[in-house]
Amino acid sequence: MTPAFEVRDLSVHYDGACALAGVSLDMPALAISVVLGPSGCGKSSFLLALNRLSETIPGCRTTGRIRLFGHPLEGYTGGENELRRRVAMIFQHPVVFPLSIRRNLAIPIIEHFGHARSEIEARMETALRDVGLWEEVKDRLDAPATALSGGQQQRLCLARALALEPHALLLDEPTSALDPFAAGHVEALLRDLRSRLSLVLVTHNLAQARRLADEVALFWVRDGCGFLCESAPADRFFAAPQSDVARSYLAGRMG
Repeated sequence: MTPAFEVRDLSVHYDGACALAGVSLDMPALAISVVLGPSGCGKSSFLLALNRLSETIPGCRTTGRIRLFGHPLEGYTGGENELRRRVAMIFQHPVVFPLSIRRNLAIPIIEHFGHARSEIEARMETALRDVGLWEEVKDRLDAPATALSGGQQQRLCLARALALEPHALLLDEPTSALDPFAAGHVEALLRDLRSRLSLVLVTHNLAQARRLADEVALFWVRDGCGFLCESAPADRFFAAPQSDVARSYLAGRMG
């Protein structure tokens, strides 16, 4: 099967300062690829490059090659908006619009699929059911999205992405701001989604990585710049890491 992402010699600089250098790896389709590593090793910069959001950051320069399901990222049909619909991003803190729950979902659906009311309502309900939120909000869709709990807001963000039929999800520590119960709900959702989507998850949480990962990439810092230290299938990485850094990291002696 063609990898979801093929990354070759990716480097990211901000105002000339190196954040990430020379990363090359493949991330499989229909799997959860987990990116681990300490703060400052370029994990988020790597994630932002995968749907070209890095290009929206002033002073950011990205070099190297990325292929999405075999196609060069820079030539993706439909341009940047279509690319970011197909490769959706979920951030550490839920990013909900200061509008109703209904409008949070309807606005992006209308932008990409038009104004047909029946399609909007169908996509909205399907997405909310997908994330286990429909029964919790179906009677208050016109209430402010900001009144939802943190875990509900994060699931609403996931529903908003799923309503647009993405091929991949990029997740930057999506449970770190949530309580354990809400985090567990999101983890269960991610496990379910791996059967239909390709996921790339950045996390600091080793226990979470062990629970979710199919593939693992460990990033580290050398001379102030992030780099890929080791990558492997999750069972092999956790059972028999190849590098001294990975062994020390898993043993809790580093990072």
